[in-house]
Amino acid sequence: SRWKQSGLLPDEQIEHFKTINGTLMVPGCDPQGNWEYGNIYVYDNRQWSTLQTVPDGIHLFDLIEYDGKIFAALGVLPGEFPIAVSNDGGKSFHQVAMFKNNTQLDTSVSSDAKFAQIRTYDLFTLNGSLYAYYSNYTDTNLCNEIYRYENGGFYYYCDLPDNLTAQRTTYRPIDTKLEYHGKLYFTTGNLYVTADLKTAQKTVLEQNSIVTDLQVIEDTLYAMTA
Repeated sequence: SRWKQSGLLPDEQIEHFKTINGTLMVPGCDPQGNWEYGNIYVYDNRQWSTLQTVPDGIHLFDLIEYDGKIFAALGVLPGEFPIAVSNDGGKSFHQVAMFKNNTQLDTSVSSDAKFAQIRTYDLFTLNGSLYAYYSNYTDTNLCNEIYRYENGGFYYYCDLPDNLTAQRTTYRPIDTKLEYHGKLYFTTGNLYVTADLKTAQKTVLEQNSIVTDLQVIEDTLYAMTA
């Protein structure tokens, strides 16, 4: 019946609430202050505080709790890994190595590239495993790949399915993702479902509807459309 402002966060872009270890948090996608550490905003005792413990996390897009650890999806400088992990509840983080073709992933870019975006946008689980959506985008290269967490590192699993189309312009290829009955549902404006992440099937809803959000309530999947 009544609302009041709970806080004002020093960030140019915030997108999602996350619940980590029972605590409400917000990843800071684009902090206004020092970029030496990424910002996590924590709501506790009815007030917001800023947790600056993610080194080189210029952008912090996602947080997830998995296997007693906290993982953060980052946007970093070339040559760094865009995933960090905390083993102490968020007090400290360190970057997690990524591997492809049995070698450590090289996130450096060519010297003639005019810009580079080395980012992990999404962290999600499917059938008990943790996955990361990784994007390496420059004016000379583009890759969108899925990595799976195992043995303390993230290993290449597959490319993002190439049949995805979007109904609205967004800098993120994937907007909302949600696991439901052993499958991953995700939105690009369109709604897709996948059982193995390697292929995705488009789910047709009402004509011309744009899917903006997903939620499960009492074992029923709801899609918000426009």
